[in-house]
Amino acid sequence: MQIYVNNTELDARLTDESNMAQVYEAVSKWTQANRKYIIGVEVDHQILSPEQMADVATANIERVDFKVGDEVDMMLDSVAEMDQYVERVGAILFERNHLTPEEIQNLKDGTLWISQIIRTSCAILRLNPEGIMCPVVGEEGAVAMSVQEILGNLAESAGLIKQEDPATVQDYLADLRDLRFFILKLKMQLMTLNAGLEELLEVVEEFEVKIPSLVEEIVQINAMFQSGQDFQALENLDNVIERLNSYLSAMFATEYRMVQEKGMNLPAGEHGSFQAAADAMTTILKDLSSAMEQSDIVALGDILEYEMTEKLKQLRPFLGEMREILVAE
Repeated sequence: MQIYVNNTELDARLTDESNMAQVYEAVSKWTQANRKYIIGVEVDHQILSPEQMADVATANIERVDFKVGDEVDMMLDSVAEMDQYVERVGAILFERNHLTPEEIQNLKDGTLWISQIIRTSCAILRLNPEGIMCPVVGEEGAVAMSVQEILGNLAESAGLIKQEDPATVQDYLADLRDLRFFILKLKMQLMTLNAGLEELLEVVEEFEVKIPSLVEEIVQINAMFQSGQDFQALENLDNVIERLNSYLSAMFATEYRMVQEKGMNLPAGEHGSFQAAADAMTTILKDLSSAMEQSDIVALGDILEYEMTEKLKQLRPFLGEMREILVAE
């Protein structure tokens, strides 16, 4: 039996391993010793789940392929699977009028799994579920809610699902839809961390170029708030925040890779360090989410007019510095 890890054949032979579960355990110990994790397994080009391994004898196998990665690879794979699961559950449950006890238990188990994946991902990315706000649809329109609250609501609605009560299923689906926004955001951040430096550099360069137009958009959004066009202003602001989150994810990942892989730190600028400027921008986005949650139009206007545009301008020199350092490499 040939054993491959990420398409490279291992110079190893079986000892006492008689089934795939034992082979998996041996390879898992080796990968964890190297701070890596098994993400997937194929036996003779067929995907094999851990539950099936004890029943597969090594004597009948020609080739085993292990897909191995680091923490980010592992979490990206898990989050992508979770995204597909949420989409699939939403499609299956839509307009269902009856669920079996087994289906209800599967939903409860799936909800627990979702919570575990999100909490582990947040720990790896140093995110606080209590401080991350997501737009959700409430009884009085769009509001913002923390990921922690959404997970709590999802667990509660899963516990209330009844076989013959379609309303309880729809409540669960509503909470699941609220969480989908964050799952997509989390998936984007993990993909950004997993991207090559060249890909990240392209996004950083685009961010640097786009800052003047982003500042102009923010000025226009603030003018909309002042003229009473709150709905359009909030819609445009949500679009700007989504783009900023994408740009900032690439920026943080690029700076992290520069420090970890190349031992390079960005020099302090006129207004302080890169970390201080980046933290200030992150705080502003959090304050914006809080103001949106409270429907505080005055606070939104103040943040946009007096803080956000200025902090964006202060980030631009660091983006140029990143570009120059990486291009020189």
